[in-house]
Amino acid sequence: MGEKTDLRVSRTEKMLRDAFIEMMEDIGFKNITIEALTKKAYISRKTFYLHYLDKYDLLDKLEENVINGVGEIIQPLPAMIQRGNYILGEEVNNQYIKLYQFFYDNSRLINLLNDEKNDPEFMDKIAKKIRSNVKTGYPEGTGNIPGKYFESLFSSTNAGVIRAWYASNMQETPVELAGITSRIVQGILDSLILSNKEYAADSSKTEN
Repeated sequence: MGEKTDLRVSRTEKMLRDAFIEMMEDIGFKNITIEALTKKAYISRKTFYLHYLDKYDLLDKLEENVINGVGEIIQPLPAMIQRGNYILGEEVNNQYIKLYQFFYDNSRLINLLNDEKNDPEFMDKIAKKIRSNVKTGYPEGTGNIPGKYFESLFSSTNAGVIRAWYASNMQETPVELAGITSRIVQGILDSLILSNKEYAADSSKTEN
């Protein structure tokens, strides 16, 4: 019984999501009414209000789902990079493919959420989520790179790549972008590790 209920809830939420996205594209968020939305989604107003307070709550929940989805994919990446001794291998590349595939699959919604008429700060929220999940995934004081530096370079690089990809209408496939990102991050990590070694060597000479 519980499984049937969950499936019914998921189906209802998908119908609402699809109808909502289509109406946002066609008439814009401010012109959407609950009556028109429920009619398009083939559900009753009563059913809508069982799930959401109003259309603003629906918009917030859709935004929250995207941001949390990004966070869940990003969080394991720092540990993967550490396990590979800062050499980005297949495991990291596959996780990047998963990340960009998520963005690709949700591109219609993300483009709408990122519209200045809806939430012009949406990409900033994604960047903040990436940073917070990198903090969670990278224990302070472990590995060759201090956590605060890894957190800063990793979050800003990943958020920057995502912004640039969307600005260019996602010209690369998720697989192509994963390869590009891996090369960018690898280059930054190599430079940072080298700088740390040079700093340690200079400090040792000074002490002697």
